[in-house]
Amino acid sequence: MSGRVVDKQPKKGGKGEESLELVTWMGRPPDKPTNCPAGLEYLTSLDKLRMSQSFGPEGPVCNFENNNYVIKNGRGQQVYFASEETSCLCRQCCGPARAFHMSLYDKLSREVLHLVRPARCDACCCPCFLMALTVKTGDGETLGYVKQKWNIFHGILEVQDADKKPWYHIRGPACPCRCFGNMEFKILSLEEDKKAVGSIAKRWGGPHDKYNMDHENFEIEFPFEVDVRMKAVLLGACFLVNYMYFEMS
Repeated sequence: MSGRVVDKQPKKGGKGEESLELVTWMGRPPDKPTNCPAGLEYLTSLDKLRMSQSFGPEGPVCNFENNNYVIKNGRGQQVYFASEETSCLCRQCCGPARAFHMSLYDKLSREVLHLVRPARCDACCCPCFLMALTVKTGDGETLGYVKQKWNIFHGILEVQDADKKPWYHIRGPACPCRCFGNMEFKILSLEEDKKAVGSIAKRWGGPHDKYNMDHENFEIEFPFEVDVRMKAVLLGACFLVNYMYFEMS
């Protein structure tokens, strides 16, 4: 069940004031799985998520503002709202390689997930200080990690659980492109066949999307019957893919 509710997330208005917006939120599942962190029960029945950057009516005004995102299910119902927390100095000096904290909220304004990314080197030829992201619950429990594996030909990320046990590899194309087409990053099994079990895809908005050069639209297809904790880590991986390959300086 879903309903029309007031979005109480911290969205900014034209002069830095908070604004309210009516959105259609996904209804809360009737049964919460055992040992499921608060707020992640929404992911139990979902095999797909869509993430897009949220702009005000003026579009991306300047690059001093932190990024906001909406996360929806396949039916277009909002599941979470995400807001980046980064200092202005770090944003301007480090660009897409900057450190940040990302908070994800549900429709009750509870912080469900907290993503932590340290500043790293974004040169593909440098095997030192590779990209990394830690995924935590709003209460601070670590759910898993996403770590870059050095490869000069392909972007490869390793998805790990809270015990740093590898679950998946995410492999991207050799030359990611920001526009004029879709871009797929395959979620690969660690079995011998290395087959694709899911994907993170950047969707091009088309020639009429005036914010396309820095307007992120992603779709995540989760592996079959994966645990909600790992779904949360894969959602975090989508953010890291965005900042590594598609966030503009």
